[in-house]
Amino acid sequence: MNSKGFTLLECVISCTLLSIVLLAINSIDVYGKYSERYTQELYDSKVNIIYNFLENRIATSSNIDINLKSGIEVTYENEITEEAINYIDCYFTDLDQWGRLVLSSSTVYYRAKLSSSTQNTIESGMQSCTLIKQGNSSIVTIKYVVSGTATYFTFDLSGRGLDG
Repeated sequence: MNSKGFTLLECVISCTLLSIVLLAINSIDVYGKYSERYTQELYDSKVNIIYNFLENRIATSSNIDINLKSGIEVTYENEITEEAINYIDCYFTDLDQWGRLVLSSSTVYYRAKLSSSTQNTIESGMQSCTLIKQGNSSIVTIKYVVSGTATYFTFDLSGRGLDG
């Protein structure tokens, strides 16, 4: 600095340093928003994968038998409010064999043959999976939670193991 004030070179350096600091602050903010959006997309993807899997397997199944952890039997007459699902046995009509959908742990998977120990993992990260059913009804709702967000899958079991 000379006696008359700032030189042009000092002003350019100061503005450059200020620009770098502002860009760094903006980059950190953008990265935080990107990270939040990526995490939300990941959870949405998990929710959709589980929903599409249930929709596909239930739609192509007959003789569906739902087993609850509490041991309560799922019948036409019973009302069930938020009971944890252990597994679902069903006959896969498209595969022409019995299979099991396991929704009881944080991982959703299925076995195409009940006698087989081979399992096909569909998705992990599910926090809970429960069954909801009104009394004297064959309409069943599966509620599953991924990252604190509940999603509901509703289907009709009339003609597939739950008739009144």
